[in-house]
Amino acid sequence: MNRNNLTLFCLGFFFSHVIMADQSDYQNQMSLKLKEGHAAFVFDIPEDVYRTVAYPYLSDVRIVNTTGDFVPMRIVLNSDEIKLQYTQTSLPTFKLNKTTSLPINTKQVRTTRSGNYEDYTVETSKSMRHFIQNQENIDNSKIYIDASVLKDQKIEKFSLDWHFENQGNRLFYVKLSGSNDLSNWQTVKARQKLLEIKSGNKIILENAIDLNHKKYLYYQLVFENNIRPEIKSIHAHFITHKTKGQNHWNVSENIEFLDDNAIIFDSKGYFPIESFKIDFNQKNILTSVSIYSRNSHKSKWHYAGSGNIYSILIDGQVNDKNLINIRRSTNRYWKVVFDDHINNTSVKSVKFSWRNHQIEFLAQGEGPFSIYYGNKSQKHLAPNNWFSQLPRNMYFSDDVVINKSNTVVNQVVDHPETIEESDKAKLTFWLILGFVILLLAFMAYKLVGESKEE
Repeated sequence: MNRNNLTLFCLGFFFSHVIMADQSDYQNQMSLKLKEGHAAFVFDIPEDVYRTVAYPYLSDVRIVNTTGDFVPMRIVLNSDEIKLQYTQTSLPTFKLNKTTSLPINTKQVRTTRSGNYEDYTVETSKSMRHFIQNQENIDNSKIYIDASVLKDQKIEKFSLDWHFENQGNRLFYVKLSGSNDLSNWQTVKARQKLLEIKSGNKIILENAIDLNHKKYLYYQLVFENNIRPEIKSIHAHFITHKTKGQNHWNVSENIEFLDDNAIIFDSKGYFPIESFKIDFNQKNILTSVSIYSRNSHKSKWHYAGSGNIYSILIDGQVNDKNLINIRRSTNRYWKVVFDDHINNTSVKSVKFSWRNHQIEFLAQGEGPFSIYYGNKSQKHLAPNNWFSQLPRNMYFSDDVVINKSNTVVNQVVDHPETIEESDKAKLTFWLILGFVILLLAFMAYKLVGESKEE
């Protein structure tokens, strides 16, 4: 064996053990069953992966074939992610007059002395005309909305900007109808609740009317029970981009109550959380809520979102709003802070919604394939430059069956906040092993050199 072959053998032995060690560091796996006949696949990342991955950005997730090779893959936002980009515009409103249907001018025929017929016009007198015109009156119970300027747009909802002469809490109802000819009207919303509640410096306003995917050129707004504010403007909201899907909802467990009107809890995973629902044990609650998050017990709290929530009894009806939307975050630990009017022990439950990511991968090599995750040493996402080299019309099949009974590759350990002792020992071991192999290679190199000199 010459010096070059011996050196390559030693280095190859070293790096092969490094690759094997990299795979053995994965704590969990799930097997995948793929439909034959496709080269590329896509599937939603299961919930258990979010619970047991090592890092919040899923850098330790890999797809492995039957021989243990990593295949090309990338993690993308779920195609079911809700993206709503609203555009709004103010629409013109008008009212229809009730007019007495009495002709102002009439055409009549009379016979002349010679026996001929001639037409003549009878004109109503000025005093009669003035009387008839005064009988016209405005129908104040109805407001008409001209949406014909948006006939090519799909309007999702209307929002009303109103004003009441007298201050106070308001709960009233309207009926919304649609028409394309101002004569034949179809019901869009039979009874829509509108709400305005003021408590101190807080104002709760529910002024939107969904159109239930119905489209007309004109709309008619009718107020119930003679409760009608002054309508200052009506805005139409239409969506320029929308991809809609369903969120998952998890109940927060082990809620800890703090003394400063706050609660904290662990989401038990790195879920991409988008919103919260907070329920109370009592009614007639109105409070402001601020939400914070962090990734470890030692990290600082970061602001995630805020809003008003309430559960109020008005006219014998309970009106609730307990949803708070936030900017998506994969932080694990959460803190909810209430204003001074709320005792945190009155909190009944906290739920959070989250949306899956997806994995796109090429089925290279032989199956079956598996998803590996839970590797503390894998801090970088899988390379995804392969994706740009694919044809634009590349089809990713979603015909993937996941065996969600988690298989433990090695003993599962808690998510580390710093490098554990086992990591340090493992790193030391590989440094020593590498040094020994390089030393052996150098000694072999010297021995071959000396044998040639002899």
